[in-house]
Amino acid sequence: MTTEQDGEYYERRARQERERAERTGNAAVQKVHRQLADAYERRIEDSGTSG
Repeated sequence: MTTEQDGEYYERRARQERERAERTGNAAVQKVHRQLADAYERRIEDSGTSG
């Protein structure tokens, strides 16, 4: 994967995790999905890429 592809992947995954957090009614599951989204967003920031 190129750096640009990495950034696109991380953006897509962060968005998916946020959507999953919104759809679940379980607070613990929401927290996990948000933590995953945050981790993907940190990867974007760390790499300096954005799709």
